[in-house]
Amino acid sequence: MGKTCVCGCSEIVIDEHHKTVKLLNGDVLKEQDWISIDGTTGKVYKGKVDLIEAEITSDLAEILKWADEIRTLKIRTNSDTKKDCETALKFGCEGIGLTRSEHQFFEKTKIKAMRKMILAKDDKMRATALIELKEM
Repeated sequence: MGKTCVCGCSEIVIDEHHKTVKLLNGDVLKEQDWISIDGTTGKVYKGKVDLIEAEITSDLAEILKWADEIRTLKIRTNSDTKKDCETALKFGCEGIGLTRSEHQFFEKTKIKAMRKMILAKDDKMRATALIELKEM
């Protein structure tokens, strides 16, 4: 859903009243301060870190080729958007294992139409909202 989450941050102190977070080393983060989260390790860094686009290096490609020669398991991904599907296919995914189509409409520009459809009071209102969603 486009949100990163790290659980188990028991060593930070959150002050909701002052909208601050005190870190173990004494640093204090205020609302709107940048942090960077490593979703693999769970480490949280103060400020922005330089990012690199994921890629399959030649060494990794060689290892994956060896694995392909003996594996029997197919590779599928869970994907909710066109972008997610394209990324998965780029990295060797062989299909989509699970998708929740309603997630396509969670973007700010689309969520209002989805809400209109869900909250429609009658069939006519629902049909109008569905036409709007179909166009998207």
